[in-house]
Amino acid sequence: MKDYSSTLSSSDRDEVENEDEYEPGGKAEIKHLYDTREKNVVGETIYSTKVPIASGVQQKLDRALGGRDEARDFAILHYHNATLQTDFIVVQSPELKNCLADILSGCVDIDAAAPTIELRPPFMGLVQRWDRLLLAEKTADNEKSKGLLQLLRETLEAELHSSFQVFQEFRKTGYITFPNILMAFMSGEIVLRSNDGVLSAGILQHASIEKEFMGGLVCILRVQVLDWNGKSFGFREKTWKIENFQGFRKAIDLDAFPLGAHPDQEKIKKRLTDRGRVFEGLCGQHVQHYNGLVHSESGWERKTIFISERIVVDANAFYRFQHHSVPDLTELESEEGGQETDSPDAPSGSHMRSQQQTALTEKQCMLAVPRVKGFALSMKKWFEFAVSEITPITWNEKLLGNLVIPDEEKQLLLALVAHTAKEEDGGFDDFIEGKGKGLILLLAGPPGVGKTLTAESIAEELKRPLYRVGAGDLGLSADDVESSLKEAFRRCSHWNAVLLIDEADVFLEKRSSDRLAQNELVSVFLTSLEYYQGVLILTTNRTEEIDPAFESRIDIILTYDHLSQDSRRQIWSNFISRLPPDSVDLDDADLDNLSRWEINGRQIKSAIKTARIMAANEGAPLGVRHLDIVLNIRRRGSKVLGTQG
Repeated sequence: MKDYSSTLSSSDRDEVENEDEYEPGGKAEIKHLYDTREKNVVGETIYSTKVPIASGVQQKLDRALGGRDEARDFAILHYHNATLQTDFIVVQSPELKNCLADILSGCVDIDAAAPTIELRPPFMGLVQRWDRLLLAEKTADNEKSKGLLQLLRETLEAELHSSFQVFQEFRKTGYITFPNILMAFMSGEIVLRSNDGVLSAGILQHASIEKEFMGGLVCILRVQVLDWNGKSFGFREKTWKIENFQGFRKAIDLDAFPLGAHPDQEKIKKRLTDRGRVFEGLCGQHVQHYNGLVHSESGWERKTIFISERIVVDANAFYRFQHHSVPDLTELESEEGGQETDSPDAPSGSHMRSQQQTALTEKQCMLAVPRVKGFALSMKKWFEFAVSEITPITWNEKLLGNLVIPDEEKQLLLALVAHTAKEEDGGFDDFIEGKGKGLILLLAGPPGVGKTLTAESIAEELKRPLYRVGAGDLGLSADDVESSLKEAFRRCSHWNAVLLIDEADVFLEKRSSDRLAQNELVSVFLTSLEYYQGVLILTTNRTEEIDPAFESRIDIILTYDHLSQDSRRQIWSNFISRLPPDSVDLDDADLDNLSRWEINGRQIKSAIKTARIMAANEGAPLGVRHLDIVLNIRRRGSKVLGTQG
């Protein structure tokens, strides 16, 4: 074995040679230890200080850890496996450890602060930082450190010749093979991943090639990403996979790849940072619009579907209302080195409470996950939404004013809405028991006369989400109804939403002595109304069958009659006015003629939608001819079904 003590200065060597014992790791030599293929009682590999001989004659043995007691003087321990290949290398010298701490800065899979530093094949951290090692050796401020760095370099050079070739070729061309894929990834650096067209970034913690359950090989990247758990920002670990492939492949074509391999890094950084700022702004609770893909899971089945609707972004509710455990996140370090703290979970002056956190750094924004958690209001399901597909809502404040209802009823609704807005406390609180503090409206009348539109108008005027449920959503048994109502009340109270229970006839029916189950259903519903403190709107088609007890629970009852011709004309005009002017060819006389059709508002809307498709197919603006065709076909169908319109 070569005596590396010659790398020390003469004064250092004289000092060492005059000592009977060295400090741990103080002897500037390498000690080689060899795997004997035997284990001790606790399952640790037993190493020998001598090369095992073919005859199998017993050698003097040292345990893997016990051997280090005997060899503790040596700066470096070089462990070999049973085939004499390198198993791992241990750095014991305090001076060499100090040098490596700077060289391995950012290498998260090697702990340079540990009592000893373990280096394992294929030595990725050092291969990728070899230039640092050479520079450190060249610029070392004392001969002892220079000699120790030289000792380590000469030990590794023989091991790393082929690795250097692969690494240099990758840096030059950007191409890599799967067996050498680990050369492309440097722990501590940013890696990118595209999934369903959505780009993610993370800090690489560790990369490895592992065997999957079915025997195939896969590259596993363990990365740290920034997330929001409803209470605070922090880092969590995610696992990204790169499937095996044949031949050479360009790094940016991999399932995940280093940011440094991208030809336009600055553009990607800005894109991720900008998206991260939006992500940061969506912490707390926010009503937004979503137009994109979501993943829907049912049992083992996972579907990707497209939705376009209003959502509530709310990670806190996502975990709490689904009874999911809130993930633990590693706390962020502030610019000054201290830890960022959670802000108080308190109202901020609008319904959408927002936590005031320490602003994220640009790098933290880059690492933010690309999706936020929330609730789709129409589908009434929890999803994760792509941040890039979320846009602010433009509230339609004219909707209430455009309602086709008597002026005195409209004035009353406007007054109630204004009063509710003033009384609003600005926060999202959990349901608190109490009675008679809510606003309950009953809208009664035939289908298609504007009941649902009235509820939508109130929500728009208040700038609150509309949470709509039907009788079928609540269930049929008293227990189901009570449970479903509590859940709906809880969500609406938390989000300050307007609750619409559509077609609530079954819950409003008069009680009678021969219908005990129905009586229980109505009683449960009555009791629930007393304790609701938000804005609740009920709609029904059957006013004559409502139980008298509801009169004292309901603040106002609005009745809707079949539409008059003037009302129908106003509805036609309202819908037509929303269309692009150049897509419509209708005058006042046409609207007068259309208003003679005895149909409701829902049917008017449907007729316009269908006629526009017909006009677009012809490449013509929407005209009265298209509408007449649709309305006549509808009338013939209604006769077959025995309905009017």
